[in-house]
Amino acid sequence: MPKTAVFTWLKDGKLSDRIAQLVNDGVQAAAEQPVSLYVFGDGADAGLAKDVAFTGVDKLVIVNTPGLAFYQTDALGQAAAEAVQADGIDVVVAEAEPAGQAILSRAAVITGGGMTSDCTQLRFEGGSIRQIKPSFGAQVMVACEVKGTPAYMTMKNNGTAPVPPDGAVLTPELRTYDGASAITCTGTEPLPESSHLTGADVVVVAGKGAIESGQFEAVKAYADKIGAALAGSRPVADQGFIPFDDQIGESGTVIQPKLCIIFGVSGAIQFTEGIKGDGKIIAVNNDPNAPIRGFADVFICADMGELLIAMNAQD
Repeated sequence: MPKTAVFTWLKDGKLSDRIAQLVNDGVQAAAEQPVSLYVFGDGADAGLAKDVAFTGVDKLVIVNTPGLAFYQTDALGQAAAEAVQADGIDVVVAEAEPAGQAILSRAAVITGGGMTSDCTQLRFEGGSIRQIKPSFGAQVMVACEVKGTPAYMTMKNNGTAPVPPDGAVLTPELRTYDGASAITCTGTEPLPESSHLTGADVVVVAGKGAIESGQFEAVKAYADKIGAALAGSRPVADQGFIPFDDQIGESGTVIQPKLCIIFGVSGAIQFTEGIKGDGKIIAVNNDPNAPIRGFADVFICADMGELLIAMNAQD
């Protein structure tokens, strides 16, 4: 059985809000066997143990990286590689976010390992781990295997259920990495994130049909009117109408709203896999045979332009 570990990094002293989901991904990769959890970060200390007392974790390693911010990926990559080599780790699972991707890719080069990014699912089959991920612009799903060890895998937010806390706070192994970074940052500027989508109760989605019919601004106005988060399908992001972080689907963000209203999306599986949970889904499309009809709880076959005029005119 491969030795599996979950790696995570503090950002501004805080744990990722996806850590419980990530641990569950790690447990799945380890064929539901216990995994080790490694937390790296400037100021990381034993006080974190109470926040990561998850079912399935049998070892906790906290690595203090004094003076290193999460964007100093060269030094953090070296720290990760040293942990992998020192502890004989075969499989590393981490979150598919920019810093983690960069850190693990550096660690993979240092340790001579392989890496698969943006996975949506991990399956342990026949003694090896299959990594399921979208490819070719999210037009197909592929099953990959990293040959040899160590194997590094980053996981997208795919709606995995968070592993529950078990109440057993582990005594962590405390380490310090004193390496320096060649990266100097003179300032940071936050960019829009998809957190407003992942935590939104109501999401309005614009699809290719909204772009082609010239109704994107009307969809956006409706989202603003009802106080909903605005998202889009892949073509809407590709054409620059929304940031890529606001794209819904296997190659984008996974949402779990209480209500999702969708305008002009055909409903291919690459899109529908981005909506999880048991919330109500309302879809508007002028094609009565659009696949989204079978996915939605309520399907409205209508011209979205006329419908949006009426909806936006309501008090």
